[in-house]
Amino acid sequence: MRFLISLSDQILGALLTFIVNLWMAREGGPDAYGVYALWLAVAWISGAAQSTLVTSHLAGLNASDQEERETAERFFLTIHILFVFAAAAITAGASAILLHRNSPFHASSAVFFVPFFLIYQYTRALFFAHHRPDCATALTASTLFLFIGMASVCSFYGYAPTPDIGLALAGTSYGIVALIWLVGFTKGRRPLVQWQAIRPHLHYLRSSGWILLGAGSSELTNRLFSFVTAGRYGANSLAMLSATQVAIRPAWMLSAAWSSVSQPQLARLWRDHNHRRFLAVLGAGLLFPLLGSLLWTGGVELGWPEISRLLYKGRYERNGHLILLWGCNVVLGGLSAVGGTAMLAMKRYRSLAITDVLAALTTCACMAALSRNADYSLVIVGTLAGQAVQCLSMALYLKGALHDTSHAEQASPPSSTSENGAPQSGLISVRPTTQR
Repeated sequence: MRFLISLSDQILGALLTFIVNLWMAREGGPDAYGVYALWLAVAWISGAAQSTLVTSHLAGLNASDQEERETAERFFLTIHILFVFAAAAITAGASAILLHRNSPFHASSAVFFVPFFLIYQYTRALFFAHHRPDCATALTASTLFLFIGMASVCSFYGYAPTPDIGLALAGTSYGIVALIWLVGFTKGRRPLVQWQAIRPHLHYLRSSGWILLGAGSSELTNRLFSFVTAGRYGANSLAMLSATQVAIRPAWMLSAAWSSVSQPQLARLWRDHNHRRFLAVLGAGLLFPLLGSLLWTGGVELGWPEISRLLYKGRYERNGHLILLWGCNVVLGGLSAVGGTAMLAMKRYRSLAITDVLAALTTCACMAALSRNADYSLVIVGTLAGQAVQCLSMALYLKGALHDTSHAEQASPPSSTSENGAPQSGLISVRPTTQR
């Protein structure tokens, strides 16, 4: 049942992302959609950074008593607020620089789109940390319906979606709904403001260094194509990449739902040294998302001319060759999501960060070479190269870790600390497995 509820949330989240992108791509011009796609990538990268500092630690509070948990959540609320203000300031600075340079990627509404997106992500993670996937699903549904309503009004009065209009409507939907749910769920709980109250809780951030490095590198692997395409080929090319990627995005749902539900189970199985069951859960995580991704990609590839005419008025019909490339991206991304979830459950933060860094370096090197003379579509190959290195590194590490642990358990009792020396505590996945 938890998996079905989590899958429902993933479906609604994918539908929300899909509808926003569809409205921008169908009703707006390619250049406007390309600008929106770039700022959406910025928001997802900011969300990954927030996860390492805040939301990845919320699930670890489950074992705490009620009073300690409430105080710790107030501490993380403080960190979240500071992070949101920092993100808003950085976005405002970047937007001002783009305006000064007369860049086509300038969008004033990005200044509040990015912070509101972060508030939505925090609220959703808080619900999952409290084992309330029903509330998370309701949050996503409310956001979806509000955006549909505002976009419908906008279209009714004949306003074509510009980057500012798209970011404003999406940001308002994320922010207003999330703030209402957050205040209602926490009953107006206030953040910690005094240093004497904040200082005892800084130990929660102890493992954030390696997680931040890993999550940042993983995001670089998955999002770099947006920035390379925008800077080298322009907003129109980014729009073509994003429009075809949107059609493949629903295939991420199975991997994302599996990761949300299975990581606590994997952590428990690893702690109990039940390696056979651990491998069985991993096998299911590999099999079902892989089959789903292949079937979805095949269906979209075969029906792309009709899908393009239905979704985009035929605007991107000639870009069907990108579907198979994005399909490979989904398959490799699903495999890396399973490996990353397993390594997080095993508390192997340092090793996970190293695999992500290797993937990011591979992606950067490939894109630097391809973007010199190659067609814009081959930028995706840079992402695929990084993902392939990531999957191979994870597979080799997991094989070695399982072998070494089996021998070590015969000689000594298991350690109670994680790989980086921090005490073990539950962490939810910070890896972006949804709506990439």
